[in-house]
Amino acid sequence: MTNNFRYFTISHAFFHVGYELVGLFGAISFYVIFDNSLLHAFGVYSLIYFLDALLIRPAMSIIGRIGTRNGMILAKLFFILSFFPLYLLPQKQTPIIILWIVLSAAARALYFLAYHYYISKLTEEKNRGTSLGTFFAVGILFGILTPFIGGYVSEFYGVQGLAFVMAAFFAISILPLYFVENYTFHLTGSILNVLFSKDILKMVKILIINELQAKETVWAIYVFLFLGASFASLQL
Repeated sequence: MTNNFRYFTISHAFFHVGYELVGLFGAISFYVIFDNSLLHAFGVYSLIYFLDALLIRPAMSIIGRIGTRNGMILAKLFFILSFFPLYLLPQKQTPIIILWIVLSAAARALYFLAYHYYISKLTEEKNRGTSLGTFFAVGILFGILTPFIGGYVSEFYGVQGLAFVMAAFFAISILPLYFVENYTFHLTGSILNVLFSKDILKMVKILIINELQAKETVWAIYVFLFLGASFASLQL
């Protein structure tokens, strides 16, 4: 494992904790805030994914100019900023949620484009399986902390406390990136030709099926209700 990939792995591990907190406890918090409405809880994330898709093309141009490391740092700053509006919940709901959706979508578009570029750039084809195995193992190991931290903070400090903790993990994950090389590239070709190629469409179908059956935002709410609507019980 090269130093570039090692620091990238550490950065992702901290990011993974914050991001899993968003997926696991964010949907539940919105469910509770909007008077136990599944439509609002799922609708918020659906809008983020839709806007994320629309922002992919401009995000590619931005990352190509400023570089992958700078693009990833910018994405994490957007993630951090997106949690400040949540401090005002639930007093002012709709404008705050809209602002959170926009910032989160922009952050996702920037982050995951740079993320996949690094995955392909920092791993060699012959050792990619081993490298990615280590990469995801470290992320999962750190992710063990997610239910304990999220359950405790959500139960006793609400969505405001959860927003602070998530922002803290994203901020920490920026530090290792300063030791990772910054790659720039020139965007060529049409994104439509790429998106509608047979290989990409096949991959999209697989991802859709996977997301529908394994999306943590869906199962988290059902488990939350099963446990008596208790954040503290969910952490167990």
